Amino acid sequence: MIRILCLALTAMALVPPAAGNIIINEVLYDPAGADTGYEFVELIAPGEGMSLDGVALEFCNGSEPGTWTLLWQGGFSDSLIAGGLFLLGESLISPPPDAMVVLGLQNAPDALRLTQGDLILDLLGYGQDLPEDLCETWPAADTPSGRSLARLPDGVDTDQNVLDFFDSEPTPGELNDPDYSATLLSVRLPLPPPRSGSLWKLSIEVENRGRLDWPSNLNLKLGTLATGEIPPIGAGHRRSVEIEMPPIEAGIHELEIRLEGDGPVPPDSLNLRFRVGHGSLLLSEVLFAPLPGRGEWVECLAPDGLLPTGPWSLSELGGGEAIFQPMALAPGERIILCQNRDDLLAGHPELLAARIIEIAPWPSLANGGESSVWPPWSDGLNLRGSDGLCSDGLLYRGDWIMDKGWSLERLRLYGDGDLSAWSPCPSITSPLTGPGLRLSERDNRWRISPQPFNPILGAVEFLIPGIGTSARLRIFDAAGRPVQEILGAMETGNLRLLWDGKDRRGRPLPSGAYPYSLSWEDLDRSEQQGRGICLLLRSGV
Repeated sequence: MIRILCLALTAMALVPPAAGNIIINEVLYDPAGADTGYEFVELIAPGEGMSLDGVALEFCNGSEPGTWTLLWQGGFSDSLIAGGLFLLGESLISPPPDAMVVLGLQNAPDALRLTQGDLILDLLGYGQDLPEDLCETWPAADTPSGRSLARLPDGVDTDQNVLDFFDSEPTPGELNDPDYSATLLSVRLPLPPPRSGSLWKLSIEVENRGRLDWPSNLNLKLGTLATGEIPPIGAGHRRSVEIEMPPIEAGIHELEIRLEGDGPVPPDSLNLRFRVGHGSLLLSEVLFAPLPGRGEWVECLAPDGLLPTGPWSLSELGGGEAIFQPMALAPGERIILCQNRDDLLAGHPELLAARIIEIAPWPSLANGGESSVWPPWSDGLNLRGSDGLCSDGLLYRGDWIMDKGWSLERLRLYGDGDLSAWSPCPSITSPLTGPGLRLSERDNRWRISPQPFNPILGAVEFLIPGIGTSARLRIFDAAGRPVQEILGAMETGNLRLLWDGKDRRGRPLPSGAYPYSLSWEDLDRSEQQGRGICLLLRSGV
């Protein structure tokens, strides 16, 4: 059989499209999730066009050979032009099918056939152990849920199902193997959600699913907000671009993203619904690297209170996701989402048990490893509300904490590059008991720039506006040991503290995340304090 299959593969390239015929080109019989509404069968006229009047689509259960059920029959107004497609599908298919049909297909092994009177126009069998009379030579392989059986190349019929049909991404109403294709794969919003009134960036991934390279650039149009350009992409390749977006007011927004050009590449589009500004539940403390034998946990804050409206989700960058149902919360109340509720209560018996929610399966958080782009995040969290939109998020590095068992605590809503918004908890951990993050923008009382900074290009500046007489800056390494201390006095209404990336002995420190603490006297001589993380990046490291 192996020799016969090899000969058949060699001969396939010599087989022309079936002239003057109608054949099955693609089938989705097991959609992801619930089948109802998403099944489809796509027909193609690979040679001459023809009328579909009297053409019938029939189904046979592989366990009941010989029993064929009529699914659809064409009428006098149904036809196909040469090389055209005709889509038979259920109500939720996009684009809308040419003929709405309740297919009710079953999982393999089964068969479909096209007939016209007593003539069998095409026969497709799929799945193992299918009777010989329910397929052409050998049946096509079964496909996973959510994947279609697609004829490749389009319209080529070797009379051998196993050589004609392959596992594919569903493309209803489109060619399976077009010359040119441009697909908007994904859109990645920033974590946390964009800040109202500030510039932000949208990351878009595009794929060329065609057989040929794009002959020219394609244009990205993001509604009326922004535009971008995608250079030519080779066949089968992907590319990601970042588009700078203008400031947008807080709230929920919708945006159409279009990918189009002047050449032969067909356009693609998608609609994006997103939030600007934080939602009703915020991340306020995270223990991502617990002591051995202990569980991870995440503390959340409801700044304006929370009414239970439906399930929420917590996910991490690796794809792990958990669903939970928060209880009603008064303004300022907090809850803990945890991996092991009993373990957390054993270590913190003072906690209010009613405010702790155990989630299973838990989205395991990474505490080491780095991405290939700067800053090299170890992991991240995405907190989604019952509306499916991001309510809050966090990207973090494993070396932001001193050691295992330390939590990362949020100081304020936003920081410089979102790095100074978080800091190692000064009391190691403080679930439901810490001071909590400051919600007012006026609490962003100092700035750090640039962030990250390269000592070869210059020092990092800590600027504290409108303070009193003196200030002290302390820099720590990842183990919590002080490595530098800088003192300063007020200068023309602002106090500037500069750090050159060296320790107390003048030795250059390596690239990494360095916790810092600030203390100063306010105008009324009252003591003020702040802390955060400074990111050092040396050239070539």
